[in-house]
Amino acid sequence: MSRKTKKTKRSTATTSKAAAKPVAVKKGQVWGDNDPRRKRRRLEVIKVATSAYGRYATCRVLTTAEGKKVRYDKITEIRTDRFIPTTKGYRLINS
Repeated sequence: MSRKTKKTKRSTATTSKAAAKPVAVKKGQVWGDNDPRRKRRRLEVIKVATSAYGRYATCRVLTTAEGKKVRYDKITEIRTDRFIPTTKGYRLINS
């Protein structure tokens, strides 16, 4: 007896990082957080540098997740490969 295997269609749509178009991260750009919990968070790129662990963007937080302006300088470092328009990435607001 031979077994018949059921073939299933594979989706051609992909949500991987490779599918999203990378954008060059530059000083002065404003990016928005795509995380649904932090939709209103905005960041300004202060500098882009390469370290032993990869490329990082040093950013100043402009607005919080609630959309309120930050009254103090909150600085954070983010890997530049996260600056892609996916759920866990960032979208370019202003360059």
